[in-house]
Amino acid sequence: MQSKIAESQQKWYVLVTKPNAEKQTSKRLSKIGIENYLPLQRELRVWHDRKKWVEVPLFKSYVFVKTFDNLRKEVYLAGGVLKYVTMGDHICILSQEEVDRIQRLCACPEAVVIEKMPPSPPSPFALGDEVEVMAGPLQGFRGHLIQQDGQHRLRVEIKGLGYFATVIVDENIVRKAP
Repeated sequence: MQSKIAESQQKWYVLVTKPNAEKQTSKRLSKIGIENYLPLQRELRVWHDRKKWVEVPLFKSYVFVKTFDNLRKEVYLAGGVLKYVTMGDHICILSQEEVDRIQRLCACPEAVVIEKMPPSPPSPFALGDEVEVMAGPLQGFRGHLIQQDGQHRLRVEIKGLGYFATVIVDENIVRKAP
C-alpha cells in the first residue's frame, strides 16, 4: 500500500538532452536508478553501400523521466541533461495515459512523424459558438463551430435540412451569429 501511494506521487517529466545523446542519457539514468522512457521507432537508413534498420528517438533530444518533485535535480547526475521542458513558467508534466499513448505510437509498424505544433493565431471564435457565413456560396448559413485549425479555417456544422454537413469556411467571412 505504501509503495502504491509513493508511486502515485511520482510524475512524468520531459528532459531535454544534448543533441544525439538521448540513448546514452537514458542508459545513465537507468544506471543511477531513475525510471525513464525513451520512445524509439525503427527507421530504414540508407547509405551508399547498404541499408540498415536502426532505432531512432521519436522525439529528438527528449527523454521522459518518472520521479518525485523533490528528486527532480537528481537527473542532472546522469549527464547529458540540459533542462526540463517547460511551457511558460511551468515544467511540463505528462499523465500516465499520455505516456501510454506514446508507447502505443512507438509500437506502430508504420512510420510516425512528430511535428511541433505551430502557435495558434488568436481567433475571435470558440468551439461551440453559433456562427453565420457572411459571403460566398454559403452566405446566410448558420451553424456551430466544431473545429478550428491554425490556418484561419473553421469547420461549421450546418443543420438546415435535417442532415449534418461539415464544411470548411474561411474565418474571414464568418461572424458570430446575432
